[in-house]
Amino acid sequence: MLNDKTYSDVNNLARTLEEKNIFLNELDILANALFASDPGAFDTVLNKSVRAKTAGFIKQRLAEGEEKQALVSSLKKFVDRAKIIKITLAFEPREETLDKLFSWVMKNIGLGAIMDVSYDESIVGGAIVAVDGKYRDLSLKKRINELFQNGKGPNIKLSAQ
Repeated sequence: MLNDKTYSDVNNLARTLEEKNIFLNELDILANALFASDPGAFDTVLNKSVRAKTAGFIKQRLAEGEEKQALVSSLKKFVDRAKIIKITLAFEPREETLDKLFSWVMKNIGLGAIMDVSYDESIVGGAIVAVDGKYRDLSLKKRINELFQNGKGPNIKLSAQ
């Protein structure tokens, strides 16, 4: 039976939309191996065709008594149902930034959330976040535009020299 710890571990394997797609592909490969004529196909695929962290996670769950087919099926369902959090940044995030963003998502959204991270230099700084039909523009570009629209922008005089 899958529990919150398992779901948390799965979320760590599939933090982003890209990672989700990789993980689902791995689960599909494992599911296909379950029905192969070779009884050792699943173990071969697990050891050679999926990422080491995915293999380690699956092996741990199997060692705890999970049945292969039920495990693969429940993991696919969990990942397929995950809520997508669209996050646009002004820069392409590094792994450390993704970790911090993911911690924020887990704290504020909870388990079962996957980030769809993109970058758009035109927002200058900050982020734009969309989840469950709600949109929040926390970009520096928006703040600067608001300042100028409200007449609170800097009063700059240009003189010809």
